[in-house]
Amino acid sequence: MKEVYERWASTHLTRDEECVTRFSYFLTTEFGAPLRLDGLRWIAAMLKAKTRSDHWYREGTGDALVELVAAALSSDAQALSKDADARKAIIEIAAALVAKNVPAALTQQERIKLLR
Repeated sequence: MKEVYERWASTHLTRDEECVTRFSYFLTTEFGAPLRLDGLRWIAAMLKAKTRSDHWYREGTGDALVELVAAALSSDAQALSKDADARKAIIEIAAALVAKNVPAALTQQERIKLLR
């Protein structure tokens, strides 16, 4: 199913912020866990491709991404320390959160530094 989710992510994440929020929450679940590292890469790619904006128009987008970063750091720390692309993706997501002044983003950035 990874290919299906990847196609969906490339189609929907850049054009609908609600999809980013819901997909982030999905990746924090037990069912979404096997796709979590790939999902981080897809979301980071979307953040790079998306035009720069000072805020998200959906209220929960930042919170959902913070929860995703926290879940990845808690559950996938060992895999993140071995997977350079996923580690780069989580760093990029955290940096985007900090740039948008999302509460708790700095805390997540500090936790990411411990992966190295």
